[in-house]
Amino acid sequence: MRLAQRVHPHLMAVLDQRSREYGITRSQFVERILIDYLNQFERCQLDAIGRWVVQADWNPRMAVRRLDQLPTSSKEIEIGKQVEKEWLETQGNKEIDLRSLGIESPEALEKVIAEMRLRRDSSGHLLPAGRRPRTRK
Repeated sequence: MRLAQRVHPHLMAVLDQRSREYGITRSQFVERILIDYLNQFERCQLDAIGRWVVQADWNPRMAVRRLDQLPTSSKEIEIGKQVEKEWLETQGNKEIDLRSLGIESPEALEKVIAEMRLRRDSSGHLLPAGRRPRTRK
């Protein structure tokens, strides 16, 4: 049986990198992720290839992540470094145009900042600056 899924290119890059590091195909890697998740969080009883294990043969320890089933890597994700670098390059060249935000003067900027500050109501909960605390009737 086949399962097809559309995924973001960044997710695909992560899956490609990790599957290469573990020496398995991307398909096998995704299968192991799914089995591990279903056993741990959905109370399934699946063996290493995805077959349901009958209750009589099931051992709760089988649901615990095994290093040979889903290892972890200490290597950094390459696509993460690449995206962070690209974002910093684009953000570093941008200057904030306060006039385009409707802020014409330093006083107007201070007013916006004051409006954004949070305060606490009588019970200690945080409130946006423009909202009045609730009063008891």
